[in-house]
Amino acid sequence: CGILLTDPDKIQKMMDHLNDKITSEKISLVEKDFQEGAETLVISYGITSRSAKAAIQKARKLNHKVSSLVIYSIWPIPEKEIINSLKNIKKVIVPEMNAGQYIMEIQRFADKETTVSGINLMNTKLISPEKILQEIITSSPYLKVKFSQLKNI
Repeated sequence: CGILLTDPDKIQKMMDHLNDKITSEKISLVEKDFQEGAETLVISYGITSRSAKAAIQKARKLNHKVSSLVIYSIWPIPEKEIINSLKNIKKVIVPEMNAGQYIMEIQRFADKETTVSGINLMNTKLISPEKILQEIITSSPYLKVKFSQLKNI
């Protein structure tokens, strides 16, 4: 049983404290895997992160330069981390197991020259690494391969 707080000054102090805690960078949890010279970035979160990591490994074996940002704390949005990861990036791929809600947050930070595209599924099936790899390859200027060759990687 809690004590009901009715003092406006104490309530404001508590709310300011909570707001400062939320907006601090201390609770932004991300994993960065940046590759020198990469122009493609995959931003993932949740279960799609495993598929994204596998796709990035395969893409790198095919000599594609691609970076990754895995977001572990989707709210509050790790703005500084996202903005920093977008430097020199021409294409961002955001795989999501929904209609594409988080991609809108990424689009807010991308400049006009950066293409932001989503891979979305809502049918209870996971987004495969091959689907993400296909998107990486079609956006990469470095190397084109036939999609039938992807299973051999």
